[in-house]
Amino acid sequence: MSNKIKIYSTILMVLFVLTGINTFFGASNDVPFWKNERGSVRYEVALSPNEAYQKDSIFNEKMGKYETCYVKQMTVFVPKEDIKALEKETGHEWIFALTPMVYGIIGMGAFIILIAAIVNFWCLLKKIRKGEIFSEEIISRLNKLGWEFIAIAGCIFVMSLFEQFEKNMLIQLSGYDIVNIDTELCFDALMSGLVVLIVTEAVKQGKKMKEEQELTI
Repeated sequence: MSNKIKIYSTILMVLFVLTGINTFFGASNDVPFWKNERGSVRYEVALSPNEAYQKDSIFNEKMGKYETCYVKQMTVFVPKEDIKALEKETGHEWIFALTPMVYGIIGMGAFIILIAAIVNFWCLLKKIRKGEIFSEEIISRLNKLGWEFIAIAGCIFVMSLFEQFEKNMLIQLSGYDIVNIDTELCFDALMSGLVVLIVTEAVKQGKKMKEEQELTI
């Protein structure tokens, strides 16, 4: 097997692991955990204006003046005592207790699937580096990896539904609608899964053609 494939596969593995870590331990545009407000619950919200974007301004130190900007995403901290007060007022204590529990269970399931996908991907690259491109194990691992991506997309989608429900119960911003912030991440995982499944079918066809050529010879 050529050195290029070994180099490319190693780089791909590192990027795969870093992407997984970034997905489940905080995206780059999140507020760092050390800036959390004590005694508050943090919510990342994407904003969709009802009519038109409301302009804001921010000071540009390089230019020495304020520049026009648009608010797209922000972090909202809701004090826990306010959440408890709303629970008593609405009588929805069970909802606020159930949502984080279900969110945590599904999130743990997604994390376990991610770990399995990383291990599966590593084993897949080891086989490829050995030159076993059209083996049954390669096809099996590719197929499994594709469905693992799709399962992660499903977990993210369900988690986002529960989180969106909780946000709608607690947050209302004047002039803006709160939209689902995880839609893009869910779509990326789903697309990755479908691409891997397509590659799996292509490898299957390649294996079949290779076997037919060997029989002909």
